[in-house]
Amino acid sequence: MNKQEIAFHAQLLQNDREIQPSIANTAGTDKLEDINLRLALNQHIDVNKGQWDNTLAFIINDQYFNQDSRVVSQQFSGVTNYEMTLGNTSSLRLGANVNHFIAETDNYFETSQEN
Repeated sequence: MNKQEIAFHAQLLQNDREIQPSIANTAGTDKLEDINLRLALNQHIDVNKGQWDNTLAFIINDQYFNQDSRVVSQQFSGVTNYEMTLGNTSSLRLGANVNHFIAETDNYFETSQEN
C-alpha cells in the first residue's frame, strides 16, 4: 500500500529598510520596501522501492524603491522527482523542474516573461 502525504506551505514577508548612502553622497535617504508571498503545495508518495515528490509553487515579490519605482515579479514553479533504491548502496533519481517568470516595472514599457 502506498503512503501519501500532502502539505501546504505559506510565507509572507514584509521589509522596510533604508539603503546605506554611498561615500560620495552621505545625505542619501534611499528607501526600499518589499512584500514577498510564497505558496507551495507538496505531495510525497512512498511506492515500492522508491518515493515520488511533486511540488507546485507560486512566488510574488512587490518592491518599491523610494516609493516612485516599482518592480513586481512572479514565479510559477513545478518540480517532480522520483527516487528508487537500487540494492543496499545505490539509488537512482529522476526529475524535472519547470519555471515561468514574469516581471513588470515602471521603468520599461513591456512585461518581461521567461521560462
